[in-house]
Amino acid sequence: MRHIFLIDPLEKLKLYKDSSLMLALTSQKLGYKSLVLFTSDFLVGSKSILPLKASEFSGNIKTDFYLDNFRITNEVQYIPEKDDIFHFRPDPPIDSNYINLAWMTHYLKTQVGFTVINDAMGTLSFNEKMLSFNEHNSLASIVSNNFNQVKNFIEKNKFNDFIAKPLNLFSGIGVKRYSISDLEELKERFKDDSSMLLIQEFDQRVFSGEVRSIFWNMEYLGSVLKKPSEGNFLTNTSQGSEVADYQLDKTTILQCKRICEELLDYGVKLVAFDILGGNISEVNITCPSLLVELSHIKNENLCERVIGTSFEKDL
Repeated sequence: MRHIFLIDPLEKLKLYKDSSLMLALTSQKLGYKSLVLFTSDFLVGSKSILPLKASEFSGNIKTDFYLDNFRITNEVQYIPEKDDIFHFRPDPPIDSNYINLAWMTHYLKTQVGFTVINDAMGTLSFNEKMLSFNEHNSLASIVSNNFNQVKNFIEKNKFNDFIAKPLNLFSGIGVKRYSISDLEELKERFKDDSSMLLIQEFDQRVFSGEVRSIFWNMEYLGSVLKKPSEGNFLTNTSQGSEVADYQLDKTTILQCKRICEELLDYGVKLVAFDILGGNISEVNITCPSLLVELSHIKNENLCERVIGTSFEKDL
């Protein structure tokens, strides 16, 4: 059995704390044959299973669980086999390239029969920002590309401050805070008919931090509190937020486990929840991150729990 990691080119990753690389190094450490397959080298064919150019690698997981000296050591030919575990790890945005990679992975899965984590088509079945909408403690939101609909929603809910998020971006890209006096500025974002935005009331509790809770196969791995940098409201670590240990309450853990159980039907086993003021704001399923930071805080390589059980063919 081999672990294959479909990832973006290394120049796009933060090598010292990338969750995909930590998973790859951990699988190698546990004795599995492990390869990285860059999205730029991925291909499929209609008549046969085509050989792919994959890469062997080396690197260290330090005692603080951050990564060191990750590098490609050798290019090899990879022919997919049924017993492989194929980790689908391209980063968002969910653009045409991501969708194509998901379709290609699904096709290869049907041809070979290997296990995909998280299942490529499962990640396309839901929008991460909308997955929480049915929850009783989700934030009041609207998704629309019609400014008048958005304006009516804001006025009806008496929002004084609110945020607008693009549906398909990540890491806080395109997220902006507005006040009720900024409606004309917001209107400019709707001039392009494709500008589908999610609008939510701005929650001041974000300045105290947003919780990221990670689950694997319904098992609670732990949580971190992401506190925004001075003068910022974005809690993404890519935007400079700091992380600290956090213990999620039992009620919310059970709620997250219920959502995880529902996602298992779609082949989604690794799930990261963003929770603000007790409200679930996002359910991350495409390429959940912060495994390095959480491992550092917990003083445990949490990827060992993922890799150690990922061979179970129950997806």
